Amino acid sequence: MTDNTSDASVDADSDELAIVRNYNTSNPEFAFVCGGLRRVAVNPHDKRARTQLLRHGVRYFSKMQAMVYVVAAACKPDVFFDIGVNYGECLFSLPLNSDVRAYGFEANPALLPLIKRSIRYNDDLKRVQVFQKAMSETAGEQIPFFVNNAWSGKSTAVTPSRQRSDIEKISVETTTLDQELLKLDTWSTALIKIDVEGFEPKVLRGGKSIFDGNKNIAILLEFDSNFIQQSGESVSEFFDFLQANFAIFAVLRRSISKMTSLEDLQKLDTRRESIHFDLLLVNSQDESWSQNLIDQLTSRPLVEAVSEAWGLPRKKQA
Repeated sequence: MTDNTSDASVDADSDELAIVRNYNTSNPEFAFVCGGLRRVAVNPHDKRARTQLLRHGVRYFSKMQAMVYVVAAACKPDVFFDIGVNYGECLFSLPLNSDVRAYGFEANPALLPLIKRSIRYNDDLKRVQVFQKAMSETAGEQIPFFVNNAWSGKSTAVTPSRQRSDIEKISVETTTLDQELLKLDTWSTALIKIDVEGFEPKVLRGGKSIFDGNKNIAILLEFDSNFIQQSGESVSEFFDFLQANFAIFAVLRRSISKMTSLEDLQKLDTRRESIHFDLLLVNSQDESWSQNLIDQLTSRPLVEAVSEAWGLPRKKQA
């Protein structure tokens, strides 16, 4: 019989050693991302910061971070919206010295001072702003938001299935994609990342202006069937909504793959009953723009493009 407790203890010890080796302290106030080219301010006692950022040291990056970088490099957006910023590891994965207007939206007030500190850390990005608001389908409302004080990444506007002592209920103001995009001067191309723990359908319903085809839109979205169901939405209806408005691609470890049905997504991982994938959504009437974007993303494995840009060993996978 395997002693899982012992294994977990060994892993925890290894993580602590890696943290000290890379930061010269067991509780650093920032974490390296993008292969060490950038850093983001963190709460070192937050479980998310320790497990997903700190233990990986200078080589940390996720599939979503990699996609933010390669899509931004390929389509050169005028605007980047990061919806569900958390510590900002995606917000600050833009190419070095990018002049894109970047806007972060994060509902958890405890993270705002850290994100603002990260803006100072990454001062090659001159046009970054962050707002403590929740993206939804209607602007100007106050909605409940549930802050997970132990694991910041599990904070959500979706009512938890059970009460927990580490979850704090607060009220947060809503905005919409339409309202925020209307505030901007002329723009033609937008990159939008959405990771809001099941609130994704409401975010997109608040963005009718991105569906008219007159703009070039690339959206990176976390699609999690469990979270979507917990929010009271239909998984199949949400996928049908996406399919009616976008070309859909699943972001895999080394490539992207076009999806034409929910069943396509399910077949990618038959080991689990739920569906959990990062998706790339593309909407544009400019077929040459869309094709050029896809051609660049499929010309070689994503991990190779990021490894080369960030100076990482090729064997490292996103």
